[in-house]
Amino acid sequence: MIFFDNFVDYSYSSAAHPSFYESGFALNLKDKKIKTYVLKDVVRNNKAFRKLITEKLKNYFEIHKRYDLANLDFFNNKYNFNILEQDISFKENSLYINLRLLLAEVGRNLDFFEISYKDLKPFSKGDLMKITNNIK
Repeated sequence: MIFFDNFVDYSYSSAAHPSFYESGFALNLKDKKIKTYVLKDVVRNNKAFRKLITEKLKNYFEIHKRYDLANLDFFNNKYNFNILEQDISFKENSLYINLRLLLAEVGRNLDFFEISYKDLKPFSKGDLMKITNNIK
């Protein structure tokens, strides 16, 4: 597999803020097919995983002083947001999880949430398991 990262930056005429997003895809060299991923494709959804991702997201939002988001249920909340359904991109040492659907347009800088492969190793499955098998 070859993993690609797609970063798009654009602005609107007369808008106060530019917008951008990041997504990713993979090219399977054996069958020449392109694949995109959401988080549930690569992690096992269990109590321990939910605890880990909730702690990481809570810390992430607190660091950025977004206390309104820090205490959400990231699996089913008033914004109809489920972290397991979000697009992901494979990075060198971490997995990027797209938070765009959770944030208002002016919160775009918080879209870029990453979690290390080392943290995800106990919960990995599928293509993420192939990556994390080499992590000690």
